[in-house]
Amino acid sequence: PGFRSTRYFPGSRRRGLPQGQSGGLEARRQNAPMPSTHLVSGDDPDIQALTREVVAEYVVRYNDPHDDIAPVEATATWVLVRDGATPVGCGAVQRWSHSVPDAAPDTGELKRMYVVPAARRRGIGRLLVAALIDAATSRGMTSLVLETGIAQPEAMGLYEAMGFVPTEVWGRYRDDPRSRCYRLEL
Repeated sequence: PGFRSTRYFPGSRRRGLPQGQSGGLEARRQNAPMPSTHLVSGDDPDIQALTREVVAEYVVRYNDPHDDIAPVEATATWVLVRDGATPVGCGAVQRWSHSVPDAAPDTGELKRMYVVPAARRRGIGRLLVAALIDAATSRGMTSLVLETGIAQPEAMGLYEAMGFVPTEVWGRYRDDPRSRCYRLEL
């Protein structure tokens, strides 16, 4: 199932793109292959490698070698972004009730959003979020939430540009002054 949304994302003139296609002005200028999105399982070797990278980045950004990273549910939908054959990003969408037991069943949560440093500032994060929104919609979710932190200002900017709005810090993040939570109605 490819990305079929035709809504515009706030702050963007671009529409959602079909799975396997993407934007990226720089790639178009160079006539290079476009990054592509792929639905994969959480045990995919590329997902495993990228999630190890993101956890290592959290440790550095938050100066916390013992940071407790919330697990992703086994039934989460994973999106892998490839630039040619190279994996450059990943993210997952799961039911929010995995993190907050009394959460509405039609609310999803984005997890492990990550773009490798060499591929940043090329629109891959936007492509990834768009694919995750499509995955959430196809799973019957009507809203999404996510948690990020103050040491990730570029992530906060991306989410806000895509229409996510700040919301109350929830669940396990409630007492962490570094946490920032967002919500998007689909």
